[in-house]
Amino acid sequence: MKHRFKIRSAHTNKPSSKWRKDYITLIYLTLIFVVVLRIYEYVTALVLFRPAKLFKSELFGLGMDLLLCLGIFAIFAPIYKWLNHFKRRVGPKLFETIVFFLIVCHLLIIEYFFYQLKPLDIFLFSHDASEMAFSINTSGITFYRIISALIVSIGSWTILGYYFRQYPFNILPLNKILYGGIISLIAFVLINLYARLPVAVDLFNNKSYFFYKNVFKSSTSKFFAPPLEELSLKFQHEFPGPEYIDPEYPFLHKFKAVDSLSAYLNLENTPPNVVILLTESLSEYFIHPIKGIHFMPFLDSLSKVSLFWPNFFSLGERSFAANPCLTAAVPYGESGFTLMQIYPYHFSLMNVLKENNYRNTFYYSQGSWFHNKEHYYKFNNIDRIIDKNSFDPDFTKVNVGEEQHFWGYNDIDFFDQYLRYTDSLQRVKRLDVLFTGTSHSPFIVSDPEYYNKRFKQDLEKITNIEDIKHFEKHKRFYLTLYNVDDAYRKLFYKYQQRADYENTLFFITGDHQMSELPIANDIEKYRVPFIVFSPKLKKPQEFKALSTHQDLYETLLSFFKLKYNFNVPEFSTSLGSKITFDTAFNGNRDIVFMNDNRQLVDYYSNGYYLSDENYLFKLYPDMDLKEIYDKNKLDEMRKKLSIYRAASLNASLNFKLMPDALFFNFTQQHIYFNEYRQDTIKSNALSKNICSISSIQNRPIYADISLHCLSEPEAFPNLKIKWMTNSDSTLEEINLNYPLDKINYQFHLKLNPPITSDSTLKFEIKLINRNNSEYQFSHLKCLVYNVNK
Repeated sequence: MKHRFKIRSAHTNKPSSKWRKDYITLIYLTLIFVVVLRIYEYVTALVLFRPAKLFKSELFGLGMDLLLCLGIFAIFAPIYKWLNHFKRRVGPKLFETIVFFLIVCHLLIIEYFFYQLKPLDIFLFSHDASEMAFSINTSGITFYRIISALIVSIGSWTILGYYFRQYPFNILPLNKILYGGIISLIAFVLINLYARLPVAVDLFNNKSYFFYKNVFKSSTSKFFAPPLEELSLKFQHEFPGPEYIDPEYPFLHKFKAVDSLSAYLNLENTPPNVVILLTESLSEYFIHPIKGIHFMPFLDSLSKVSLFWPNFFSLGERSFAANPCLTAAVPYGESGFTLMQIYPYHFSLMNVLKENNYRNTFYYSQGSWFHNKEHYYKFNNIDRIIDKNSFDPDFTKVNVGEEQHFWGYNDIDFFDQYLRYTDSLQRVKRLDVLFTGTSHSPFIVSDPEYYNKRFKQDLEKITNIEDIKHFEKHKRFYLTLYNVDDAYRKLFYKYQQRADYENTLFFITGDHQMSELPIANDIEKYRVPFIVFSPKLKKPQEFKALSTHQDLYETLLSFFKLKYNFNVPEFSTSLGSKITFDTAFNGNRDIVFMNDNRQLVDYYSNGYYLSDENYLFKLYPDMDLKEIYDKNKLDEMRKKLSIYRAASLNASLNFKLMPDALFFNFTQQHIYFNEYRQDTIKSNALSKNICSISSIQNRPIYADISLHCLSEPEAFPNLKIKWMTNSDSTLEEINLNYPLDKINYQFHLKLNPPITSDSTLKFEIKLINRNNSEYQFSHLKCLVYNVNK
């Protein structure tokens, strides 16, 4: 009996003892990886970047990592125990596999951090897969270090795990470790909430915790936010100024023309050409000497003979914001206006100047599909898009990576292609929007030998050791500035030889700052130069007042209306105002920025700057920021920002920018069909009618069809467009597939009728259920209208 009792006792105690030993082993093994990965992060950042406060930030960060890790293990101990008792065969192994998987993910997240010293954030989910693949292929990232680190991690986990199970730790009993873990978690939370540590935040933060926390926050915030419409209705009260029309349309206001630009110009009777030169990653300080080296002497000299705004702001950290803000001053959508799949009708420089007989062209040295630029400009009925696929064959392609991925063209070739294309259009009134690319990843220059030699010569003039280290570390970025500046110098030299040079207005700015280089403070990431040059300029002038990309739209429309009596819209939805022509600093503005994560969390208002919706600063005329602690001001700005954000979303996503009738009244286009259904439509019919027009003029039309697909895109019907005679004989059929990778989508189609002698035709649009399966969709909007220009 005694012998049997011992066997039973051993049998009942063994699982309890085993799970404790295994859990202690897992805790210690994970803690070792946490320490090693922090050391790896420190060493790699030191070698690649040598940022300020590195050692202190990583040391404090390691302490926080250990507190967080112990706290998490304390929380999950009951789950591990339960798995040992009830899922003994696979439960513990699955738990340990998940822990190691999270360690591998942490390693990959750290590797992303090494690209620009910026932690991975929710912007990961704002990119199309094609855009992400393009960015990776053209980034110049090497995967050798990543693959090596992964192999070492897998090997170390396997070997150490086996060793620790053979020789388990017995330093502390599990109960004490878990109690310590609870205390650690409390300490971690309190330090995050209240401590002000002397660290660089991006270095200090645990990169995985930062990413997962923000993903959770972003995913859950929409469930607790007040309804968009309710907040949006408060916009006009919180942001008074323009003569608003209707609270339902928060940004819609009467357009008031006020022209300051023409006072600085010797104008001709013929309206000038407008050339907008949007320069990739052009920070304001680039055009001045940097630590003793002048990388962009031409643009610097040009700014001194131009109208120049040094305190000018882009509205986003990436190029998704620059195009729509400069050309239309529209709201931000959910993650950038151009990145939306469905656009509301809006006024822009393109469609307004088109009404005044301007020819509009967008020029881009890369693929115009990137960041949805092509869809945006086509929706604005631009006359032509010239991108990398339209270049003449004698220009040299820029290929990157081992697979020699075709990225685009260097800025020098880009400007030459532009001059060549417009050479035959010198007598045509034009709006030309050019977007450069050399000063963007992969940072490839046209003549590496020449620019390396020039860099070496300039570096020899520098005596400060830290400055030398800075330039050497960021050499490939600075080399592109030489190249971009030379491209501009050659562009203007060649333009001067042309007849249309004298009557052209040039607007030069940056789309955003170069994120690969360190910045002085948080607001500098939005600061770009703004240069207005014309041979007809009366005198150069520098203006220190704050202005933004969103101010260009109404500035140009005011100029053309008052000086050339252009036909411009009576109403505006511009989020900006007019460019401020004040030579002294003037910071009386409200400016909302969209950050790298496609979030509206940075907000400037009349001398105060709210960063990340958490940190409040005072802005000084020299663009210096000083953090302040003013709870009332912080709460006030947070409230206004939440209202602005709601208004932006409501106007963008719910067709609350302006009534369609206002847009078409200006363009004087006849609407044949207009229907918007917000209900959910479910069907398994072989054919479903979307639009039917019994009499339509025999001339080109536009058809805009948008919807929200609630079925699997693979099962969604085709779109069939049919032209018919008045006797119902089919003249032409067009079949379009719904994109497989889209939930929301908008077709903007320019359709030419088939050749026939009939003056009127019948027209219809149907959904054809090719799979004979049930499908459903909502928010169907269909407009058919004539082409008038």
